[in-house]
Amino acid sequence: MALFGYGMPTVAAWENDAATIHNPMLLSDGHTTAQAEFEFGSVGTSITDFFTLAPSLLGSPEWVFGALVIRNITGLKAGTKIVAHFGAHTATIRTVATDRGEISAYWILPSNDQFTGFDTLQLEIYYNDVNGTFDQFASPLFIGEIWFGQTASFPLALSYNQTYLNNGKVRYASGGQQWALRARNIRQVGVDITPQTLTETLNNTTTIDGIDINTLIERMDQSRTLFIAPFYSIDFNGGKITPAKQILMAQSLADTAFLGHMPTNPQITSLEKYFKIHFDFAETL
Repeated sequence: MALFGYGMPTVAAWENDAATIHNPMLLSDGHTTAQAEFEFGSVGTSITDFFTLAPSLLGSPEWVFGALVIRNITGLKAGTKIVAHFGAHTATIRTVATDRGEISAYWILPSNDQFTGFDTLQLEIYYNDVNGTFDQFASPLFIGEIWFGQTASFPLALSYNQTYLNNGKVRYASGGQQWALRARNIRQVGVDITPQTLTETLNNTTTIDGIDINTLIERMDQSRTLFIAPFYSIDFNGGKITPAKQILMAQSLADTAFLGHMPTNPQITSLEKYFKIHFDFAETL
């Protein structure tokens, strides 16, 4: 099952109550490697210490929420507690370490249970609480990107393709000597949705999230930054989801999810009674 995130509200400013933020708009510019810096005047000594971070949203006050993503955190350890308030709704999450060595945090609502009508978002970052035990925090803190928006999930066909695009460059000295400028590779993922009927492709009342593929394409096309989780849930062939499998599912989500865009146009191809849908997504660093 793949998860597609779109429709993040426009952030006018970021507010907080305990730190000086340098370059705050980097928190929502769509690039995870460009980090905003949080500089604290003093460091707390209690496990209950936290600071709040809240965006000022532009436009409609009736947003729909399906996922929260906090990427590329420097200064916090895996297991750090974060409490998110979406209007009257509250969720507690813990940061995780990804296969790239990056500290991030993810929180996703069930497919058919997204929050609607929320008009405020507030994050409480408990910088001294690591897996429920006290851990001294050292300022400063850096965060690359905070994304929140709507989501839709669709089952994947067996085909899946992930490539790494070389983002480095090679320069030459006057004598012909090569100088490689190393950069992080960009992940590009190609996915095929399980073939659907015409009704499933065009009628948004028949799918899991009440949105059809055609509508999803239009909404993603209007979104500046997309959230893609190719393996946000895993099919264990009907087996019971044990605690160990839940950990595997959470780690698979953290390792494969990314923020990005569609470098090519989605393709909808007719296969007699069914339609094949293909998406390409590229990571935005």
